[in-house]
Amino acid sequence: MLPKEVYSHGEVITGILEVMTDKEFDSKVTSITFNGRIKATAKGVPIVSGGEMHTQIGELDTNIVESTIVLAEDKHYPEGKYTFNFSFELPTSKHTFLENLYIKSGLFPTHKGSASSVEYMLYAAVEISSLTTLKAQIPITIIVPLDEYPKVVKNEKSLKDVVFLETDSDLFCIGKPYEVRYRIKEGAKVKKIQFEFVNTEFVSLNRLGAISSHSLYETEIIPQERVSEWQTIVLEPDVVIPQSFKCEVLESTLQLNVTAELGRFNKVQVKLHLLAHHCPDTE
Repeated sequence: MLPKEVYSHGEVITGILEVMTDKEFDSKVTSITFNGRIKATAKGVPIVSGGEMHTQIGELDTNIVESTIVLAEDKHYPEGKYTFNFSFELPTSKHTFLENLYIKSGLFPTHKGSASSVEYMLYAAVEISSLTTLKAQIPITIIVPLDEYPKVVKNEKSLKDVVFLETDSDLFCIGKPYEVRYRIKEGAKVKKIQFEFVNTEFVSLNRLGAISSHSLYETEIIPQERVSEWQTIVLEPDVVIPQSFKCEVLESTLQLNVTAELGRFNKVQVKLHLLAHHCPDTE
């Protein structure tokens, strides 16, 4: 049992392992393991060899972290219920702000994409013999909140000098609303403006690569006619936005695509590159 499901780097995971049995048995080892794994798949460019098409595939499946606590050894379990307290101290991740947020060491945030994943689990094991082990597992969600804000970059974009956009920052705080201001050129006609959050993952394995993008949330507005002053739209995605991060083999990014429909066959689009992170409460 755990008091919560989401943990941050540097926190201590505390919990209780319960063993219940309706008949007595002897156990060699009772343990619990905290494990984190990163998985990724990438493909090369298809080539023809021997008259057949071949595609080189690269795969990664390795531990980020693994720590085991032995709770009991050579224990006799009579019929009944038994509890064990345990705790794990999570590593602290370190950041540096360059063109993007790079996580240099420690834990990566939990991530699940089409070509990659970062997952954390707690595994409980009661080993009865070399052939028999009772097992249970619980998924753990890891986030890496910002210790400090990166340099705030104010976005100012225009769509063919017809629609003008402004945001105060390229930092998207997960779970909080994001404001975008827009203004339409006086006299211009805009049928609608669409806003779409897109997550993209980049995988790089031994010169093999994979890129995958998918839409997370979208909404649209129909501007009022003859309104040329600045307006504000508050975007509040009803889905969990993946955290932005980058390591040697994997990068997860967030962008906001803004599309203005000027006519039936006339659409213009601008892409705002954002950093999605768990921000500390400032209130």
